[in-house]
Amino acid sequence: QLDDMLRDAVDDLLDERSLSLRGYWLLESIGAAPAHSQRELCDLLGVDRSDMVRLVDVLEDAGLVERVRDTEDRRRQLIGPTPAGVRLRDAIRADIATAEARVFASAPAPMREALSSVLSANPPEDGQSLDDDPGRTEKAPKKSKKKRKNKKKGGKRQ
Repeated sequence: QLDDMLRDAVDDLLDERSLSLRGYWLLESIGAAPAHSQRELCDLLGVDRSDMVRLVDVLEDAGLVERVRDTEDRRRQLIGPTPAGVRLRDAIRADIATAEARVFASAPAPMREALSSVLSANPPEDGQSLDDDPGRTEKAPKKSKKKRKNKKKGGKRQ
C-alpha cells in the first residue's frame, strides 16, 4: 500500500514538471558534472541505446542536460546537467522527501514501526546474504531455471 501511494505521489510530481521517470533517473545518474557517456548511462540504467538517445535529446531540448566532448577522448560525448537541470533535480528531490514524509505519516503506527525496524536492521557482514544468517531458520525458495529455446518462424530469425 505504501509503495503504491509513494509511486502515485512521485508520478504526480514528475507529471507536474512534464518529466518522465526515466528522465528523472537520468538527472540523478549523471551527477553534478559530465562524467558518463550515453553508452555508460544505458548500462547503468538498463535502457536501450536508441531509447537513451531519444531521452537525452528530449532533456537536451528542454535545457536540462548537455552533451560535452570528453577531453580525454574526443570521439566520446559525456552527458552533464545544465544549471536548470540541477535546479529541477534538487527541487524534485525535496518534493519527493516531502511526499515520502506525508505518505509514511499516513500509515498506521504499527506499519511505520515495522518498516522502520526492517530498514534499520544491520546488513550482513563479509558479503553474507540474509539466507546465510545462522539465526535464520527459513531459507528463501530457489527460483527454477527455465531454458529458453530460440525458435525460427517461417525461416526468419525473431
